[in-house]
Amino acid sequence: MKQEATLHHARPTATPTVARPPLLILSVATGYGGAERNIETLLPLLLAERPVTVFACNPLHLQRLRLLAHPALEIHEVDASREDFADGAARLLVQRFLALRPSAILSNTMDSLRILARAAGWLPGLDAIACVGVHDFLWFDHAQLLPQVPRATLLVPDRAVLEKPDYLARHVWPHGPMRALVMPNPVDIPETPASMLAADAPFLHLATVNRFKGHALLVRAAALLGPRCPGLRIASVGHRPIPELYGELQAQMAAAGTASTLSLHDHVDDPSTLLRGARAVLVTSVSAHGGPETFGRSIIEAWAHGRPVIAFACGAPAQLIRHDVDGLLVDEGDVAGLAAAIERLHRDPALADRLGRAGRERTQREFATPRVLAQLTAVLDGAWCPRPQAPPAGAGLPGPGLLFDVSVSLEKGWHSPVGISRVEHHTGDLLAAQPVPVQLVRRGADDGGYRRLTGQELEFLANMPDGIGRLAAAELAATPLPPPRVPQSVGRSLRALGAFQRGKGRLRRLADSRLGRWLHGRASANVRIAPIGTGPFAPGAGDMLLSVSNPWDYVGTPVFQALRARGVRVVLAVHDLMVWETPQWTAGRDPRQYTGDMLAVIAEADQLVAVSRYTAGQVQRAMAEAGRAAPPLRVAAPAGLDTGPARPGAPPPGLDLDRPFVLYCSTLEIRKNHILLLHVWEQLRQRLPAGRLPMLVLAGRWGWGVDAARLAVERNWRLAPDVRVVESPRDEHLQWLYRHARFAVFPSFNEGFGLPVAESLAAGTPVLLSDHPAIVEASAGLMPALDPDDGPAWRREIERLCTDDAYLAQLRDRARAYRAPPADDLPRALLDATGLLPRRAAAPAEPARRPQEMGLQP
Repeated sequence: MKQEATLHHARPTATPTVARPPLLILSVATGYGGAERNIETLLPLLLAERPVTVFACNPLHLQRLRLLAHPALEIHEVDASREDFADGAARLLVQRFLALRPSAILSNTMDSLRILARAAGWLPGLDAIACVGVHDFLWFDHAQLLPQVPRATLLVPDRAVLEKPDYLARHVWPHGPMRALVMPNPVDIPETPASMLAADAPFLHLATVNRFKGHALLVRAAALLGPRCPGLRIASVGHRPIPELYGELQAQMAAAGTASTLSLHDHVDDPSTLLRGARAVLVTSVSAHGGPETFGRSIIEAWAHGRPVIAFACGAPAQLIRHDVDGLLVDEGDVAGLAAAIERLHRDPALADRLGRAGRERTQREFATPRVLAQLTAVLDGAWCPRPQAPPAGAGLPGPGLLFDVSVSLEKGWHSPVGISRVEHHTGDLLAAQPVPVQLVRRGADDGGYRRLTGQELEFLANMPDGIGRLAAAELAATPLPPPRVPQSVGRSLRALGAFQRGKGRLRRLADSRLGRWLHGRASANVRIAPIGTGPFAPGAGDMLLSVSNPWDYVGTPVFQALRARGVRVVLAVHDLMVWETPQWTAGRDPRQYTGDMLAVIAEADQLVAVSRYTAGQVQRAMAEAGRAAPPLRVAAPAGLDTGPARPGAPPPGLDLDRPFVLYCSTLEIRKNHILLLHVWEQLRQRLPAGRLPMLVLAGRWGWGVDAARLAVERNWRLAPDVRVVESPRDEHLQWLYRHARFAVFPSFNEGFGLPVAESLAAGTPVLLSDHPAIVEASAGLMPALDPDDGPAWRREIERLCTDDAYLAQLRDRARAYRAPPADDLPRALLDATGLLPRRAAAPAEPARRPQEMGLQP
């Protein structure tokens, strides 16, 4: 391993502006990409405030680091081609740590994590001051490495990295020990945006030539655009690390005749000139072959120069880009849609300018290097991560406040919100925009009541780019709480270890010795993470507790009685009364006890909001049966996921896009009646002609009581090609599935509303559904409804929908007549019920059209 030092740290006079303790950065990788570019972008500002020592490997990265030529920068070159590079780099890391006493270690790549894990094994406590950046989905041995640094902080550029099933989420809180933060990529923003473009300004594609960057799809789009837009040009610029793949790409371009439209160019170190002259930037990355994008640095670089972005709606770009606001999103893999979006901006420069200006304004607020550095510096120095979000409208206002229960959002962890948690997030969006003081609370497992959130919980919620995130960030900034870790050295015993580490092999021999093990244990005992405290929970008269989940699951009646005795009013959302109505389809504690607890809590509410007329009627019946008076009750339907026809999405990875499919979106549990569909599909497999049976797509997580359904999925190898389970789908997957399904099914035995029915109809996709009253209500009575126990009837109707295109077209006409409730309908009803807001004028409801009016015979 080579070593070079541009600064000897024994000379503090060389850096008079440095005020903070040193920082160690591990940026070791044989390749070069966004992770290395982040370090290069941050370093000029970092070096203005502290000494920095960087371990690096890639020649281009090293060259760009050396160009900084700053007296506070120390560079160590690591030869990662050697088999034992992690050992050698870890020894040097320990030496520099003991010599410099840095405040933090920033690990930037997977090879860097290998070095850090090795050093932490020798020198306990290093992980307590370490931040581990994970920038993509390509880490293949993280399951072995991350448990070796359990006290480290995990940094990801977007929530998509932690939402991916079976990847990192089990290592981070609330499901694992590690702290996790969303730390966006930084970008330098020119003082002025680029000037007016020429009429023939090209579209720019900045991407290394690999399979997940979507070059092949771009070639096909260029082939469509050539005849339609003769003057349109696309320039693809990037590294070519795989000669065979680059050759395939050139052959494809020649066969498609795209030479006049699409050109390939070598990588450029600084793309600023290209960005200034581009009409827009294209991000064609896909989910396969190591994708999708986990952030997309080219997106914020385009915005920084006032340029819009066209991207496939998969991974982080699907959430980062606001469609028709600062860019255009296209269904992943939709070549015709990609070509249409490019043509749209080519023919409408004014639209491109508007989208680009919006992107630049957003980048200045969220991704400018000083803003990102302020967040990162706080974490490196052992503080909570500040968020540059606009404060909620009620921040700092006096008067009675609203205690907002966010228990479900905390319990779901990094999963995408669904069902009740989606309602909780929609309510948070509305709350953050209202002039009402809000305090976030959760169910306290220790005392069975409510409590304020800890710093850890507030910081976790602040990672969310929505109203709850804004509320949490503001409360964290305004509440005095102990820091997430003590910003000090990791223990006096480390000095004893350091006395033995001189010499190339001495440290490893010490670690294996009896003295070494004793010192290691002493040092580990001295490494403590600071306690995560919470503020006092002291609600007063006039305050309002709002819960949109089911608080009776964990909170007893005496808690609500005590709150009301203090003058606190209570508003609850009621999603269903299934335990009272159909106890055989529910899990958990004894249904009789559960029903008693639920009705007792409901009786303590000042106001109730039910998600359907059916659920409201069930509440009144249950309360009357129990001899209790029902609180005042109103009805408002939840909006669910935005599945409008214009909302782009992405197919779940591995789905056969050439085959029609039928969608059932729900948790896989016994109440949802999946076994009926699996029996029907087995029958239809044997009855229908080849090519007429659509695939059955079951989208949701596995729940309880599904042994029979799981066996039918896993053991019936004949049916296996016709059934696909999509576990924990992301929002862009659901948006795509709803819009592209031939039709949907919903044979659930019992629901309080049936949100997937409404989401499917909002996408214009018909649904065959159970005749349960709440589900029929969710469909506005527009769809065929069958007894969920009548297997033959379901088989006949599904078979008809598979074979009778005219009948399916009639159902599609019905679906297009559906009017989804506004996204704020249920949250607005909940806030109206609190009495803290003036009521809005009720808009006249548009009556749903009857089946006979749609031209479809019953």
